[in-house]
Amino acid sequence: MSKFKKLTAAVMALMLVMCGSYFSLMSPTTAWSYQSQNISGAQNTFVFADFDVDGEYSVSDSIRFKGATAFADENETMFDSVVEVAEVSVTNDGGMPARVYATVKNEYETKGLRYFYFTDDMMVDDSVKATMKKTLNGEMTQTALDKHNIGEDGNSGYYVSLNPGETKKVKVAFWVEYDECGIDFAFSESAWATIDYKVNITMTATQDIDGALVR
Repeated sequence: MSKFKKLTAAVMALMLVMCGSYFSLMSPTTAWSYQSQNISGAQNTFVFADFDVDGEYSVSDSIRFKGATAFADENETMFDSVVEVAEVSVTNDGGMPARVYATVKNEYETKGLRYFYFTDDMMVDDSVKATMKKTLNGEMTQTALDKHNIGEDGNSGYYVSLNPGETKKVKVAFWVEYDECGIDFAFSESAWATIDYKVNITMTATQDIDGALVR
């Protein structure tokens, strides 16, 4: 082997060692890259890859509901008629398994807004409420809902797993609790038409390990 080839091989080996050391020392919360579009559009996408910058899909939007409801009320039969569902196509374009978490904030603190993070493979009888009931093990309480969405520590909760090259559609269901919204439950359609619920949806891709997410 010539001196040039030997030198080139040595340099390449050194670079591989340095790259391996760099990635092994990176924080679990290292951000990932993304592409996004408005949640109200037809092509809502979140595409991420390994160890880049700005690893979040975040968008604000207004939601207008047909009516109020109550997810814990066993006698409320109209829940699935008024719940609104946002859908985002998420793609792991990198080379490592990943988790995608969701965080929702009510930007103007409109009263009574709730959400539930899920995927189609969790669905029961094509019903969001039935899906929630099964997912929460029948414990239809705010505590159980919060534990599912963000975890007891606020930095965990339900996540969607994606292998390299995999794409999944993830969903967030929204509704308004009628006993908290400050509007008479016997509302008129015109009254609801004047109310906008402003929300911010953030989806965060992390490495496939516990503790990687910091909200």
